[in-house]
Amino acid sequence: MTILGIIGRAATRFGVRCAAPSMMTVVTLVAIGGVGCSDEPKSGNGVNDVRLACEIRAKWNRSGNQCNICEAAVVSPRCECSELAAFSAACIEQADARKPVCPASIDECVLNCSRTDCACIEACYAADARCKAASDARDGCIAEACEEYCK
Repeated sequence: MTILGIIGRAATRFGVRCAAPSMMTVVTLVAIGGVGCSDEPKSGNGVNDVRLACEIRAKWNRSGNQCNICEAAVVSPRCECSELAAFSAACIEQADARKPVCPASIDECVLNCSRTDCACIEACYAADARCKAASDARDGCIAEACEEYCK
């Protein structure tokens, strides 16, 4: 069996629906070390830093509704509605990974900071390295996924 056949069978076995991979796709996927096909938008961890993500978000124009909708939708479960399709659940993996390692007290601290006070937000994570690392990923992802909707 060819590598294309193996990938196709593996994708089918795990319920992944995507077009049959071309040889170029296989070479690319092997080069980056993984195979993945999904209908869900995905984002990386962006700047992967709470303070840098805050500095990006502090410059955003939130007068339009699309920015606030994006910020909420990227960390929420996937919605198939057309209004959210471009960014829905883009950062759900990062948000879900953060939940078990961040206590409510840190979230309360962040909520008590001004949205643009990045030093205050960063200070909330000072005593919890695990929560800071998970928040770096989530906040970086949000900054990356919503940038175009918040300019």
